[in-house]
Amino acid sequence: MAAMSSAAFPFSRSQPGTVGQEMFAAALRDCALHQVPALHRLYDLTAAEMLGLLVQMLGDREEAEALLQQGYLAVWQQAPSFNPARCSPRAWLLSVFRQQAIDHLRARHMPAGEVDAAVRLADAVLGEGESPQGRRLLRLAFLTGRTPPELARALGLSAAEVRSGIRQALLAHPEPAP
Repeated sequence: MAAMSSAAFPFSRSQPGTVGQEMFAAALRDCALHQVPALHRLYDLTAAEMLGLLVQMLGDREEAEALLQQGYLAVWQQAPSFNPARCSPRAWLLSVFRQQAIDHLRARHMPAGEVDAAVRLADAVLGEGESPQGRRLLRLAFLTGRTPPELARALGLSAAEVRSGIRQALLAHPEPAP
């Protein structure tokens, strides 16, 4: 899977003060007021990235496409809870879709205990650190159960890059207490 360019999705963390972030925040505020055009605007601005996240987490494009629609319904329902003082609009949206994917994994063939354990471990290990790419790779490995070579193929990286990123994320944080 090729990486998206910043032109395709202008809301990356490296550009926090962009006009794109302001448009994104405005769309979320308008969604909170249940303005239908705002949801359409938000979908147009973010659907490609959210679909990419879901495909990576679920490992199945058809499931991801179905869950994408459910995710935007959740955004519509939860938009009043968005607080820009607590996180960026992009981080909030990613968290909504992440939770949708976790809920879907729980409902799918994975036993609840395995998903819960993976999420707890990933969240404990992934806190804040120096390697966002490594944290992302580690989270994907835990939540999808994919091996480094499988993740490498899905993300267009080498298996060595994936293993190195996961290792760096693990070394950056001590093992959580049981």
